[in-house]
Amino acid sequence: MRRVRDLAARLEYFEAGHDAKNGMEASLLGAEIDRLYVRWGVEGVLGLDLDHAPATVETMIESGPEDLFAEMLEAVKAECGLSEKERKN
Repeated sequence: MRRVRDLAARLEYFEAGHDAKNGMEASLLGAEIDRLYVRWGVEGVLGLDLDHAPATVETMIESGPEDLFAEMLEAVKAECGLSEKERKN
């Protein structure tokens, strides 16, 4: 999580910039943060083959379906945060 914090600080810096290079750097850092969340929060992948081999967290990150990666990321982030009801209290 320290790595996420460090990358998030750099992400803020690049998001504050207004040129294309800053935007590209911000996108790359955001994607790296997403990959870190999935590596940290997903224990394993069951019942899915990629290229005729059992899928792993790493293969999902590198070459898995983008929609499934996004679903994994959303689930990890949801588990890390508070629900809507918890935020209201």
